[in-house]
Amino acid sequence: MTHSPTSRFDPRTLIAVAAAFVTYYCMYAFRKPFTVLDFEGSWLGGQTALKTAVVVSQLLGYTTAKFLGTRFCSGLHREKIFGALVGCIVSAMLSLVALPLLPGAWAVIALFWNGISLGMVFGMVMRPLEGRGNSEFLLAGLSCSFIIASGDVKSAGKNVLNSDWFAQTFGGNELWMPLATCALYFIPFLIAAFILSKTPLPSDADIAERSDRHAMDGKDRLAFVKNLAGILIPLAISYFLLTAFRDYRDNFQQDLLREAGATVKAGVFSAIERKVAITVLIVCSLLILIRSHLTALRVSLIFMALGLVLPASLIILRNQGWISALDWMTYIGVGAYLCYILVHCILFERLVALTRAKGNSVFAMMLFDGLGYIGPILLIGFGDKIGGESRLATFDAFTWVLAIFGGAALIYTNLILKKYTAKKAEENTAAAAAVATSTDCTSTQTT
Repeated sequence: MTHSPTSRFDPRTLIAVAAAFVTYYCMYAFRKPFTVLDFEGSWLGGQTALKTAVVVSQLLGYTTAKFLGTRFCSGLHREKIFGALVGCIVSAMLSLVALPLLPGAWAVIALFWNGISLGMVFGMVMRPLEGRGNSEFLLAGLSCSFIIASGDVKSAGKNVLNSDWFAQTFGGNELWMPLATCALYFIPFLIAAFILSKTPLPSDADIAERSDRHAMDGKDRLAFVKNLAGILIPLAISYFLLTAFRDYRDNFQQDLLREAGATVKAGVFSAIERKVAITVLIVCSLLILIRSHLTALRVSLIFMALGLVLPASLIILRNQGWISALDWMTYIGVGAYLCYILVHCILFERLVALTRAKGNSVFAMMLFDGLGYIGPILLIGFGDKIGGESRLATFDAFTWVLAIFGGAALIYTNLILKKYTAKKAEENTAAAAAVATSTDCTSTQTT
């Protein structure tokens, strides 16, 4: 690979963001279409709904892969990205072959396999995009893919399910729908992933501004967590709650809209998420204009806190009939995804650049995703006990928890940010200088 030029928006920037967007967009076709199926009945005759069981099973696999990704993705060398992505997507496709072949209650096995196959894809796609002067733009484009894709692939799944072709080919067995849907996206995924893997390395100017993002070993990962624990812990609390909220909305969007009184048609998911994506992309991309890493972090934390409070206020408006169920779903999506994507495209990118922490932001993102996805597993697993048969009651109750505790954690982070990061930046810069001096001395002695 060659180093890229210093220009923030040369043509290769647009190619990189397009390739990242398409790669991750297509991945969602292997992950989400099954959520539009009803999976009626209970799991193994117990009190747990079968749909709850299969959703939690996929999340367990996905979460496991995120923790594995803290090692694999953070240590992944760029030349191996394409092969790793192909391996993940082929494994996910095979899991969807198994889905209709397993007895009903054992669909959980296929979905766990599916989750563990796909959980590291984001880290692999993110790896070539970090550590650049325009990383916010690149990562915002990547992150918007999963806002739009989630709605699109669910709509695509519904269209496949309702098509004459599907009925004739699969005899009306709806469990073949996820495989039939993902097959439409397989070739575009391969093309985009290959182009992404050819993204040039960051320039010398990028490295000077954002720090060198090298592959990490075990010592690097441990040092990263120890050095930044004071910031990472409160952020992890808010992200844990946010991920539970976002994923519950995503997995049970159809159920929530029906309970709130909306008519759910095939294109409704795409329409909602496109509005969300456009709003979030504009806000996140504008933050690239802020050159100061500290200022960018503080502004991001303010927007994130507002994003967590917004959904709670919208419950009142919806219950009073002042906004429709579809508008409510759109606006809470803006709040949740604004916060969620700021973590993905701004927070760790700027935190590593500001503190000059040794390693890469992919490690932090995979660690937070692993911790974060424990949230939806718990919420979905115990949600039926919180809200009874009403998923909307469960969701509303948790929305207030998110606003109060998640918002407080972000406010605390903003208060300690300047003092804490200044100290860590000084320590890391001094350590890097000491290593450089030691290396120079060794070279001189050898000469």
